[in-house]
Amino acid sequence: MNLKQRASKNLFILSLLLFINFGPLNAQTLPTAQGFIEDLFDIYLTIPDGQQIESFEKLMLEAEQYKELNPELAEAWIACALIHTLYAGDQINPLKAAKEFKVARDQFSQSIELDASAMKGYATAFLGRLYTMMPGWPVSYGSDRKSKQLLQQALDIDANTMSNNAYYGEYLLDNKLYQEALEYFQKAKTLAPPAENMPNLEAAILMNIESRITRIIERQ
Repeated sequence: MNLKQRASKNLFILSLLLFINFGPLNAQTLPTAQGFIEDLFDIYLTIPDGQQIESFEKLMLEAEQYKELNPELAEAWIACALIHTLYAGDQINPLKAAKEFKVARDQFSQSIELDASAMKGYATAFLGRLYTMMPGWPVSYGSDRKSKQLLQQALDIDANTMSNNAYYGEYLLDNKLYQEALEYFQKAKTLAPPAENMPNLEAAILMNIESRITRIIERQ
C-alpha cells in the first residue's frame, strides 16, 4: 500500500505525521532520533495492517532504551511519543489505545519541558493537534482550549514551518473558521520541505494540504 492510499485509509494517524519537521536535528541525535522516526514511517507504509504491532513494539523498545540513555534530549522523547501514537492507532482494544495515547501525551509534554524549540516546536504543535482529536473527559484528555493554547505557542516558537501552520489550520477548520484556516493552509503549502529520504512523502504532504484548501474554497 503506497503513501497516498494510506492517507485516504487512515487520515487520523497520517494527518498527524505528514507534517513533521524533518529539518536538521542536533548532530548528536541525527543518526538516532530521526532514524527512529524514519523507521516508524517505514513500518507504517510497508507492513500490512494487522501485522505492524510486533514491529512497533520492537522499535518502541529500542527508542525507549535510547531515551533512557539520553533523558535530556527532547528529540528522543519526541521519537518515542510518535511511536506510541502510531502504536495506539493500531490497537483494536480501545482501552489499550487510550493508554498509549496518554503515554504519547506525557512524552510530548516532557520533550517540551526539556526544549520547546526542538524540531522547530513540533512537539507543541503535535500535542496541540492531539488535544483536538482526542475525546474529552472522562473518556480521554481532549480539550479545545488546551489545543488552541498549544497550537498558538507552536507558532510563537516558529511561524515559518509547515507543520505549525498546517496544524493550526486544522484547528481553525474544525471550528469552522474557514477564511482564517485557508490563510494558514496556504502558508503551510509554501513551506512544504523536501522529503529526500522518503519518496512520495512530499507529494502526499502537498496533497493533504491542497485537499483542505480545495474543501474551503468550494464552500465559498
